[in-house]
Amino acid sequence: METSFFSGSENLYKYLVTIGTLIIVLTVYYPLKEKQELEVLKIKVENELEILSFNILQNQKDVKFFKNQKENISPELRNITLKNIKEINKANQINQISVENKNNELICRKRYINIYNFIFWIFIPIGVFLIIFGFIKWNKTKKIDDEILELERK
Repeated sequence: METSFFSGSENLYKYLVTIGTLIIVLTVYYPLKEKQELEVLKIKVENELEILSFNILQNQKDVKFFKNQKENISPELRNITLKNIKEINKANQINQISVENKNNELICRKRYINIYNFIFWIFIPIGVFLIIFGFIKWNKTKKIDDEILELERK
């Protein structure tokens, strides 16, 4: 029985098939996961924007009401109402900053998704090539090994 590097090459081709499969799985899984997270974040940001716009509109109504009724309101109530409006304005500004930050994160993640799409189209063909090449070579070496075993039996 002859020992050489190529007599054990069947395992090398098995590894090529395994690595090709792994590349395809990771190339499909990770970008898909990131896209799903991006969609969830986008929905949250849009909801926060709607809440913020509602709060701003409500605040504007309160300010208009306060301006129209400032002669009819007692000074104590006027001060309380003014404090409430200031607090609402402050909360709206904080919400606005938060939403802007999340929008920036959304834009950044969209760039990353484009990079993942680029990587996807690079590594999918590499993975497919490794699988096909590995299977073909594995089949050839297996046939040769089977023939050698058959000759050794005879």
